[in-house]
Amino acid sequence: MAKKNQKDSKKKATKKSKKKNKVSKKSKPKKKSSKEQIKWIALIIGTILALGGTTLLAKYVLWPQFKKYKDQKQVEKKVKEQKEDKLGPIYTIGDLTVNPFGSNGLRFVIAEVALEATSEESLAEIEKREPQIKDLLIRYFRQRSTKQILNPAFQDSSTIKLRKEINKRLYKGTIDSLYFLKLVVQ
Repeated sequence: MAKKNQKDSKKKATKKSKKKNKVSKKSKPKKKSSKEQIKWIALIIGTILALGGTTLLAKYVLWPQFKKYKDQKQVEKKVKEQKEDKLGPIYTIGDLTVNPFGSNGLRFVIAEVALEATSEESLAEIEKREPQIKDLLIRYFRQRSTKQILNPAFQDSSTIKLRKEINKRLYKGTIDSLYFLKLVVQ
């Protein structure tokens, strides 16, 4: 029994010493190495520099550019509004009667077009080039089928295409808009 008591007392003593070691490890704060401290300091300084750089970039580069862009858009909007208020000189090309593509002469299109010129000078050129413009319009309608002409989107797309083609033929000025005054399919 004495041996048993000695063993028990030794076990208790080792358990107590282990507990003391655990307590002593917990109570002593672990010191960080100087390399680890330098890493944290560098990370903090880098973050501060990045934030400062971003702030400076935004304040002195991006914000002035945004202001210029915004001012430019306002000026463009005012110019556009002024243009919309003023209607340029108009030249009307009378009735054009055309057989559309694939109609075999059984169907025809009657179109009347008005051209808005940018100036009186371009209006004079449009008058001189009326035969070329009429030919362009006739060819354009002959290349389109009745179904294409009756499509609601035809008028919008054709005004853009025809305006570009007419402007290619003008040398002294341009036309701003092309309007269909009459578009009849029979």
